[in-house]
Amino acid sequence: MAIHTHLTLFAYVQGPAVTVESETRAEQDTGMPDAEGTARNAPCPGAIAATGNHALLNTPFTPDGFEPDLETLFEFGLRRTLDGIPVMISETSA
Repeated sequence: MAIHTHLTLFAYVQGPAVTVESETRAEQDTGMPDAEGTARNAPCPGAIAATGNHALLNTPFTPDGFEPDLETLFEFGLRRTLDGIPVMISETSA
């Protein structure tokens, strides 16, 4: 169980780190901040959703005004992951 917990935490931390590195590399390669690059690509997902062929894309996942912040999302997920470890230990110890 300990190795599974270790690998889960490692993978969780590695995911956002890879995202940050990818965004940093893209900014270095293009000279555009991530927000500007995202804005340039925004019409593409909109055009795909507008076809009506992809119902899932037309389902709103986020409330209006939601701005994804990697640090906030990371902390939220890490807390949930860490909160689950004591529950798992108590379940397997019983």
